[in-house]
Amino acid sequence: MASSAGEIFAFTVNSDGSLTSLAGSPFAAGMGLSHLAVANFTDANYLYAANSDDPNGSISAFTINSDGSLTPVAGSPFDTVPNGGPEGLNVGEGNVLYVALKNTNAVAGFSINADGSLSPLAGSPFSAGKGTSSLAGCSCGPGGFLFAANNLDGSISAYSIDATTGVLTQISGSPFLATTPSGDILFVEGELFLPDASSNAIGGFVPDLSNGVVSPAPGSPFPAGSGPLALAYSAFPPLNPQ
Repeated sequence: MASSAGEIFAFTVNSDGSLTSLAGSPFAAGMGLSHLAVANFTDANYLYAANSDDPNGSISAFTINSDGSLTPVAGSPFDTVPNGGPEGLNVGEGNVLYVALKNTNAVAGFSINADGSLSPLAGSPFSAGKGTSSLAGCSCGPGGFLFAANNLDGSISAYSIDATTGVLTQISGSPFLATTPSGDILFVEGELFLPDASSNAIGGFVPDLSNGVVSPAPGSPFPAGSGPLALAYSAFPPLNPQ
């Protein structure tokens, strides 16, 4: 769990779903910690934390030990751009990390090295809409697509991902008119969803997975409760008989 005080709280999930605080928790990260992302590899797992208020726009990196405790990666934290305001994170195919930079209207991209350290991608940061706040990716097509929610102009920036390098290329027509997000963008079974507290609704959008072009979903926006802020998705096994 990320705390805006710059701490990461870690818990063991018990068999009944309850939580037990992990020994050593909380673990120190950076100023204005806002988002977390996990990268799982065959022989190591890493946790990345966006330090939104750090003047260097940094990302803290940790090795996740077998007992769940965190050890800072050598060289951490890693800088994005000065006063970038990093927020949403996304771990993509091919060991890459993407970072939404709300203050510079861009997405930073990094290669994740074998030791968990980060190296900037060629051409990073990549231009986005205004107030880039959260990211969602899909493993579709040759390299997949990345989608960025922009909370100052109510748009979605869309990118194709180079399957070899992870470099982003903005889709023609991007950014696409969407809605003003009040929380993180969510990609579920071929559709994008955004909570919108200004209209008490959830905006739905359908990306064309052949070219990345984003269009409103039929029936969108979908009415929600007052001030929606966060979305989550869970799939359940089919029942037979239904």
